[in-house]
Amino acid sequence: MAAVDLHRVGAEPDPYRRYEELRENGPVVWDPVHDEWVVLGHSLARRVLADPATFDSRAVAARIVGDAAAHDGVSSVVPIIGLDGPDHARLRRIVSRAFTPRRVGELRGFVEAALDPMLTRLLDAGGGDIQRDVFDRLPAMVIAQLIGVGEGDHDSLVRWARAMVLGVFGDPTEADQREIDAALVEMTAWMDRNLVDRELRGASDVFSLLTRAEYGDEHLTEVELRVFLFTLLVAGSFTTSYLLGNGLLVLAAHADQLAGLRACPDSTAAFVEEVLRYDSPAQVVQRSAVNDTELAGVPIAADATVSVIVGAANRDPDAFADPHRFDPDRDGPPHLGFGHGPHFCLGAGLARLEAEVTFRELAARIGTIDLVGPVTRSPTPMFRGPTSLPVAVSGQATTPLQPSVRRARGGT
Repeated sequence: MAAVDLHRVGAEPDPYRRYEELRENGPVVWDPVHDEWVVLGHSLARRVLADPATFDSRAVAARIVGDAAAHDGVSSVVPIIGLDGPDHARLRRIVSRAFTPRRVGELRGFVEAALDPMLTRLLDAGGGDIQRDVFDRLPAMVIAQLIGVGEGDHDSLVRWARAMVLGVFGDPTEADQREIDAALVEMTAWMDRNLVDRELRGASDVFSLLTRAEYGDEHLTEVELRVFLFTLLVAGSFTTSYLLGNGLLVLAAHADQLAGLRACPDSTAAFVEEVLRYDSPAQVVQRSAVNDTELAGVPIAADATVSVIVGAANRDPDAFADPHRFDPDRDGPPHLGFGHGPHFCLGAGLARLEAEVTFRELAARIGTIDLVGPVTRSPTPMFRGPTSLPVAVSGQATTPLQPSVRRARGGT
């Protein structure tokens, strides 16, 4: 069985061909550098993610809060993505109130209004760093709107999210760690300011919605709310920004896709789903074996870390015909871009909404898109997406887009 350094492969500009080579050794391989099993196959990935009784979330919890809290299962400290069983189910019931289809749908007008001036500035300038100036800012603005905080916080939310991702999932230098520590202090102070008057906020505000006493035991404690907001600010912003950046790279490389979206705006939902399969922002999901078990005949010892490589599973030829070809009209099983099983992404509907609006508007307003500088990427192989995306754009005369009549596939 081939030895593989998961982190080295994941950090490559195009890891997908390497995953294909590794898959020749089987759907499960050993990473001796990080002492973990690597799952490359689509069906096995679904099995692992759907079975928390056999593969639980301790590895995720340990990354975020440390081994002690992860093993103690302290629900008031461990974020929802690191919990399983009744603790996870309770928190998910509560926080899902913030992501109902109605609540997500109500944000469409805000997304359109927020995006318009950013695209106008980009077109007026003939280009710019579309990742920094548009794709990073839009998700932060949407999260801020969702939780009811001021416009002046948007740039800080972007900076904090990137710092926290590097701190939790990356390999920070000493200088990076100082910035991460400073960002954590700033974010904590920001939460303090915004939580002070949460009891006075309206029913539509997520701060109040999740802490209102009228729900009895089905509300978040203050500590749980802080942990959830931390998770939301980080996971809810940078992964969506990476989805937008990865989609733009597809449009820059495939002119026919831009033309297709322009000719048929209602095809945008299918385009977004294929981006999520073809180049998913979330590349790796870690789990821990609860007891001795096996995967594809490979024995997995209790407590071993199992890393599901979402990017590899989404390019598995046993699941997707010609998997390296971008094809929004393809048939096949559901992609794993938003995960699978009990931890399927709560914010999937919101991310889809933001992506659909963005690519509909890009297709309607932009005639050409060309990369004009080096693309820099996420510093951690756990996630995949641009951090800088310099482009030159030309506009075209269009009439304003009408809202799409097609809803994105899947749900929240």
